Amino acid sequence: MFDDFIDSSAFGMRKPEPEFYLMACKRNGISPQQAVFLDDLGLNLKAAQQLGMETIQVQIGGSLQAISQLEKKLGIDLTTGFEPSEFTSKL
Repeated sequence: MFDDFIDSSAFGMRKPEPEFYLMACKRNGISPQQAVFLDDLGLNLKAAQQLGMETIQVQIGGSLQAISQLEKKLGIDLTTGFEPSEFTSKL
């Protein structure tokens, strides 16, 4: 489902530079309005929102809550098939 990982430093960019978000969308064939951006920093979330992205703030220790919010936005279950310990050990 998530086939792309973009390391901003590999492209000489940093969040919250708009070019980073736009490149991520372009690589995945979507517009910013079709994207959901997750981050822990408000500054990065604000930059994504200014481009039209939906955002979810990931609080420290709140990965499962953020995934739950993402599932609701997307209307899909992202965790079925994982044992709780298997899933949380990867977060």
